[in-house]
Amino acid sequence: MGQESFIYSFVARGTMILAEYTEFTGNFPSIAAQCLQKLPSSSNSKFTYNCDHHTFNFLVEDGFAYCVVAKDSLSKQVSIAFLERVKADFKKRYGGGKASTAIAKSLNKEFGPVMKEHMKYIVEHAEEIEKLIKVKAQVSEVKSIMLENIDKAIDRGENLTVLSDKTENLRSQAQEYKKQGTQVRRKLWYQNMKIKLVVLGILLLLVLIIWISNQSYDPEKEKDKTFQHLFSSELVFIPQILPNISLVKHNDTIRIRFPAVPSAGSPYDFCSRYLAPKVGIDEDPVTGSAHCALAHYWSIKMNKCDFLA
Repeated sequence: MGQESFIYSFVARGTMILAEYTEFTGNFPSIAAQCLQKLPSSSNSKFTYNCDHHTFNFLVEDGFAYCVVAKDSLSKQVSIAFLERVKADFKKRYGGGKASTAIAKSLNKEFGPVMKEHMKYIVEHAEEIEKLIKVKAQVSEVKSIMLENIDKAIDRGENLTVLSDKTENLRSQAQEYKKQGTQVRRKLWYQNMKIKLVVLGILLLLVLIIWISNQSYDPEKEKDKTFQHLFSSELVFIPQILPNISLVKHNDTIRIRFPAVPSAGSPYDFCSRYLAPKVGIDEDPVTGSAHCALAHYWSIKMNKCDFLA
């Protein structure tokens, strides 16, 4: 059973439609409006009209009319259950006074989507609702029959013991049907709650994924760690041996800085040999060595004082 079982719905104060909802086109709104004009506004009643394979169902209470147009394949009881649900929600939202002062179709934007959700819920749980309605009908039927039997027994003058037994039998059957109705309602509640928990779990999972994705890799932090490492551990003594050589950050890159005209000698040769494997100095233009043992030489030859680390 699809949601298209319900075609059109509205809530009216007297003959003024305050909110309506439909996803279809046709003449059913005008037919429903004509039926509304003929309803007795003073009585609290339920009405159903049949027209062109559709049912026009009305619930009138306290001067307000609730209507739903449905395919005739949908039972009248399910349509009335929808109207009862819409009525309860409408009173809860607007019973404080807004319903009495609202102008024609002014509640479409607010209450239209609400009627859509109620349509979806009723259609999805139509089978359970029909079972619940059937149980209630059975309770009413049994109650009516037993009361009739009690009246007949009193008329025949049966003794009080037999009458008490029949009354107890009525009470037992009524309690049994009430228990069945409670079980059906509880099943509906659990199904509804399960759907809500699944949606909540999906939302929490999405939030967790977004949070984890925001904890992204930060290259600046990694550069800072590398730069700090070069000044710590085994390289901490380099500035003491070679005070004119330093590690600096330039344009987001770590470099080894030589003086403008470094002089040859073992300290510089030691530095180039020792630091190159650690920080990856530019390779020697002549030898192609990644260790760049001649860094001090090429710094003079190429007038270069910064070597990429």
